[in-house]
Amino acid sequence: MFITTRKVNLPVSAGNVARLQYARHTRLSVRSGEAWITVDADPRDIVLSAGESFVLETDAAVVVYPLRAGGNLELEIDGASGQAQVVRAGSDTGLLARLTEGLRHWLQPAAPAGAR
Repeated sequence: MFITTRKVNLPVSAGNVARLQYARHTRLSVRSGEAWITVDADPRDIVLSAGESFVLETDAAVVVYPLRAGGNLELEIDGASGQAQVVRAGSDTGLLARLTEGLRHWLQPAAPAGAR
């Protein structure tokens, strides 16, 4: 899906993602659900709940993931410049699987010193 618009409500179901580009000055608002937003080359993890919003400060690629398993996310995209593009809203299960595995690795407790 490719959408160029100033304002749109976009439902994103569990297991799917929304990708945006050229979205500088675009406000992302969560109408329902919870969103995890990642921005290329930005070390922050942005997590929003219903009623919260975030303004993008760059034209870098953006990926929005629903956070709650089985829950849907409704995202409002308000691009002040009118240039924001939703490049794809769809399944990204391969990436989600890699992220989940990476998180499991980082969340495992460290082995005691000298234990092998």
